[in-house]
Amino acid sequence: MSKTDMVRAYAETLLKEVLGVETLKQDPDGDYPVRYESALYYVRIHPGTGDDPVVQVFAVALADVEPSPDLFARVNAINADLRFARAFWVKNQVLFESEMVGLELSLAGFEKACRTVGGAADYFGTKLSEEFGGRTAFAEEQDPGYEPPRNPPAPGLYL
Repeated sequence: MSKTDMVRAYAETLLKEVLGVETLKQDPDGDYPVRYESALYYVRIHPGTGDDPVVQVFAVALADVEPSPDLFARVNAINADLRFARAFWVKNQVLFESEMVGLELSLAGFEKACRTVGGAADYFGTKLSEEFGGRTAFAEEQDPGYEPPRNPPAPGLYL
């Protein structure tokens, strides 16, 4: 069994524990999609370089958003306050992402990454959409009066 296979098996076990489920579903890319409030995050296992697997938790907080100096300034401001994850714009999307060394994965670190990325995408996705347009993962499902949480949780603790 390769190191990547071992990390995948362990990450699956941790994700089941974090979510309180017995089974997981993979998407066609091999990622594990997880709904978190109004956001959707994914867990991905990369083989990494050499034989150092990487576990990535990421969310597309906002899609179909055009780049602008104001958007980049806002993303930079988010990064100044956000811990344990980063925000960035690529290919008309604002993403939140956290990466962990697969061979050093722990339940606490993995759970923190999932909650931070999911919480940040939930909180900032709607706010950014209001400011810059674009769409969030489940915008079509939200009631007309939906509002994201009023106050952002403490940096890095998005629950």
